[in-house]
Amino acid sequence: MKNFNIYFIAIFAYLEIRYCFPLSKASITFTSLNEDIICPRIQWTNLTSGTLFSPNFPGSYPNNANCTYMLTCPIGTRVTVIFEIIKLDPCCDHIFLYDGPGINATNLISQISESSTTYKYETIVSNIMTVHFVSDANYVLQGFYAVFSTSDDTITQCSSNNYSNLFGVVVSPDYPSSYPPNSDCSYLIGNGQPETVILLTINFFHTEGCCDNLKIFDGINASGNATQT
Repeated sequence: MKNFNIYFIAIFAYLEIRYCFPLSKASITFTSLNEDIICPRIQWTNLTSGTLFSPNFPGSYPNNANCTYMLTCPIGTRVTVIFEIIKLDPCCDHIFLYDGPGINATNLISQISESSTTYKYETIVSNIMTVHFVSDANYVLQGFYAVFSTSDDTITQCSSNNYSNLFGVVVSPDYPSSYPPNSDCSYLIGNGQPETVILLTINFFHTEGCCDNLKIFDGINASGNATQT
């Protein structure tokens, strides 16, 4: 019989093992691991590039994983993360990305809950990105592998035009600085699935009242019912 590894993330510092093999023999070895070993490096400070990955990658991540990675780049830059490999159990295992230090729902950039080849995300107002990976007690897959880098804090064009994930953040060009003159940006939000309701919350809005405006249309183009702000 081949060897295999079983990981337990325990609340207490002790683990009791009981086994019964009436017709065979068994050999069990154990090693006490701290969280930094189960979860790969969890904190990067003042770096301009690097990699992050799920526990045991390229093997399968363990059950009940709960890993938080904090990517801190130099002040005046933003963090860009590109997920090159994502293989998750879509029902129960998730990656959460936050703009800033710590896990705060108001700073959620996106939630990844499905397998894909490439995802790219960037912080908006901070030089820190927090990545939180969790898995349940059931099915496990390979996990994820990502590279991160810094990008200039100044945005000179419209941000991504299409948003199809469950969560996301839309900002005007150069936010949090002033948007440039003659800006004309369009954003499409939604995945095209029927009976999907999109909740859009405007957290900050400051424009020139006489001449600049934001129009929100119900549909995939500017012909739907509009709300002007």
